[in-house]
Amino acid sequence: MQCKTESWTNWEGNQRCTAEVCAADDLDELRVIIQKARSERKTIRVANGGLHHAYSGSFSGSPVVNNEGGIIVLIPKLNKGFVHDDGSKRITAESGMLMGDVEKMAAAHGLALETAPVPLFIQLGGAVALSCHGCGNRTGTISDLVVGMEILKHDGTLQKITREKDPDLLKAAQVNLGALGIMHRITLQCVDRFKLYAVDEFVPMDSTIAGIEDLVLSHDYVELFWIPFTDQVWVKRWDRRAWETPSRNVPGFGNRMQQRIAVALGTRALEFLVSHPRWTPLVMNMLKHATWTGERTAPPQVIFHYQEKFPCKLWDLSYALPAGDRFETFKNAWNFTVNKVSEFARPRPGKSRYSASPWAYQKDGRFPMNFLMHIRFLDHSDGYLSPAVGTGRKFMYEAITYIGSDQQQFYNEIEQHLLHLGGRPHWGKTYSDNLDFNKIWGENMAKFDVIRREMDPDGLFLNPFLRHVFGVGARVARTG
Repeated sequence: MQCKTESWTNWEGNQRCTAEVCAADDLDELRVIIQKARSERKTIRVANGGLHHAYSGSFSGSPVVNNEGGIIVLIPKLNKGFVHDDGSKRITAESGMLMGDVEKMAAAHGLALETAPVPLFIQLGGAVALSCHGCGNRTGTISDLVVGMEILKHDGTLQKITREKDPDLLKAAQVNLGALGIMHRITLQCVDRFKLYAVDEFVPMDSTIAGIEDLVLSHDYVELFWIPFTDQVWVKRWDRRAWETPSRNVPGFGNRMQQRIAVALGTRALEFLVSHPRWTPLVMNMLKHATWTGERTAPPQVIFHYQEKFPCKLWDLSYALPAGDRFETFKNAWNFTVNKVSEFARPRPGKSRYSASPWAYQKDGRFPMNFLMHIRFLDHSDGYLSPAVGTGRKFMYEAITYIGSDQQQFYNEIEQHLLHLGGRPHWGKTYSDNLDFNKIWGENMAKFDVIRREMDPDGLFLNPFLRHVFGVGARVARTG
């Protein structure tokens, strides 16, 4: 075990602290860290960012890991797993295993996950703790695939949880924010392997949004992207096919190299727009023309992880919302964002709000959103603290811009509107950290907190942000 006091930062660079960063290789070392924290009266947070250096701090953009003066635990070597041999189609993996490796293990035994977050390199524990998501008409978030878990509690004992024996406790553990203890092993429900037929295309925005219900319900998976100042929607639609279906147009090394180059050039373009925001419409239209479209058939882990590299320093406001009757809530959120972008940009009289020309907008126009609006449709979640908890179909909303843009007023107005529509923030993305989380989650927060107090009565696993979330004071420090 190695512990070193250092300056810790997340992948976006918007969360920083000085903390004792400890790397644990096994369960015994985790117990030593817990004892160390108790004796030194420190708190513990676990960072499941992954192994790549640029993302090793944490892939979360929120203050959920930040732990000034406390301990931050890294678990890259807790990455073992196995497939159950009882025909249950379940796999169990340590929480430090990368999502990409979890799926490889499942695939090697003829199994697949029904959904997964896009990044390959985040660790399973982080994806589960924060209810990270893919999309899909049949599934909620990755947390909804969890049917069992082992959590190392505040006193070093291992709490084993199963869906069959502990249904209420599992609903808390499924989306636990790291507040119940340190996740050791996680059991996921898989299905028989399948393939996905995937289509990427740009389609007219107005007619697509008007007909969104038919689009979503007629496909197994649907994602939408809007590039600001364009009048089309980039649609990803995926449909299940039998495993025997031949794979076609599977991305290879050349595609990955193109993506690396595109991310590098895109990052430079975003940095340019921070200093020269007036060029945002032109750069956004160039981005649209550089976006890949086409068809492919491949295993789900290939389709789910269509992006392997990401620009850092993205301000990624993300909320889960009910789709609403005939998807009216979705349409409201979508149109509000598109209209708000235009309102800030102030098109000149007679000019289109989708014009690529910088001179089509007033001199005092503002361009706070310079990347994407991203929508993923999914079923509801069961975890008490899942953003998508509750009955009825949900959608995950993201409005993304580069950190440093003049975005604060714009994003404040967007966030207030999403809250008005019944939205809940995605724990791992960007949102206001002073929200009334108890009001937003209501009785589900109360149910979770009863379990949290039983699992961690001393607040060993709470940082200042989570103490605000749960409405509790400073940690009651105990030794022994």
